[in-house]
This record gives sequence, C-alpha cells and structure tokens, in this order.
Amino acid sequence: VQSFVQNQLILKPVRDLLTIVETALLKVYLIDHNKTLANALLRNQDKCCLSTEVEKELMKHHRRQELVSFYEKQNQHSKALESIKNTESLSTHENILNYLSKLDNNQLPLIFKYIKPMIKSALEKTKNENILHDILILFVGESISTSPSPPTMDMSNAETIKFNPIEVYEFLKDINQDFPIKYLETICLKPELDSKQRDICNLLIYAYQDRIKQLSNESEPMIEAKQQETKDSQQQNCKSILCFTKTTEKIFNLMFIYKEHNC
Repeated sequence: VQSFVQNQLILKPVRDLLTIVETALLKVYLIDHNKTLANALLRNQDKCCLSTEVEKELMKHHRRQELVSFYEKQNQHSKALESIKNTESLSTHENILNYLSKLDNNQLPLIFKYIKPMIKSALEKTKNENILHDILILFVGESISTSPSPPTMDMSNAETIKFNPIEVYEFLKDINQDFPIKYLETICLKPELDSKQRDICNLLIYAYQDRIKQLSNESEPMIEAKQQETKDSQQQNCKSILCFTKTTEKIFNLMFIYKEHNC
C-alpha cells in the first residue's frame, strides 16, 4: 500500500482511499497488539495514515514511545517533549537531552525552555556533575575528555557546535556565571568557529571580568565586617590594657602610701 501512496501519479481520490485503509490497518494492529506491523506503518505515517487519527490512537493505547516518534516526524517537537516529560517511564534527564540533541539552531528557544529547569536543579543540588556535563555536551557538540565519568547522552546525533554560541552564552549567563564561563572555555579554541573565534575569546575575557567583579562585590561586606571586628577587638584590647594600667597604678600608689605611713 505504501508504494501506491508514494507514487505521485496516483489520483487524489485513490490516494485518499489508501490513506483511509492504512489508518484502519493501524487501528487494527494497535488493538491486536501487533507492534511489528504497527511500527512499520508508523515509520511512514507522514505519507500514509491520517495524522490526527494516529495521534488519537497512540494516546488511546498508551503507546507513549511511538507517540514521541510520531511527533518528532511531524516536527511537533514541543508535543514530543511534553510527552516525554509527562510519561513516568520516559521522563528522565537523559531522554530529554537525547531528544534535544536532535534539534537544530532554529529550535533554540524550545531547547532553552527545557534545559533551564534542569540546569537550575543541577546547580542547587550536590553530585549533579553528570547532568551539567551532559548539558555542556549538548551545547558543545562533542564529548569532553575531562569528564569525571562517561556521558549518559547518546552522542550519535551530536554535531560540533551546531548552536549559535553567542545565544547559548547569553542564555546561560542569566542562570549562572560559572557554567557559561566553562562553556566558553570549552569552545573558544575550536577551529570551526572560524571568524567567530576572536569574538568568543573576547566574550570569555569580559565574562572573567564580570565574574571577578561579582566576587569582589560579594566579598566586600565580609571584608568590611572582618575589619570592623578587628577594630572592635583592638579597641577592646586597648580598654583592657588601659584598665590594667590604671589598676596597677592604683596598687603602686597604695603601696607607696602604706610604705610612707609605716616609716
């Protein structure tokens, strides 16, 4: 049937009839739990089955993995990611990152939407180096040899810096300052940046300056507090010394008076 559907010379009424037939077959296969034949139809669903019916039937039969693949082929990436996120068996960081790694630069806003909560969560909790490393891999496009452990992402879909580095940096710096610096450090010497390499290096320098300034501003109150503490301590020591001096002076005066009286 698929060979007929793919034939561009077939009249539209015949093509529509074949589409209806294949949609009906898919429903039968799903009811009969025939995964092999159902998947064979789904692999070509953009040229045969009715899309609305495919979506409805897959949801009805709880075929979430196939539903994600269906959305992906339909370029309905937002729906695919929501299905992953809302399905307990699929909602892992690895699955979300693997799906995001298939997207291109045109889908950056969608990528940012799903990456942002993951970065925030990883930064707030301890022992989340692997998640941050996988996110870095997603943006950089290749595995990093300094990783503390092997990446959990499937790198078969990753390309070298396929996302606009300036946009990625601007996105990351609004979340955290250290992570975007690590991102720039990783890509700044890559030859594929070509004419952008100088811009990235300059951006890294400015990022260093901003981070140093931030750390300086954060430490200034602590330094002032320490200086005040030292000053207060010195004043207290001076008071103690003065008190000791006066007491000693009184003792000597009393001793002198006592000596004079006895004489």
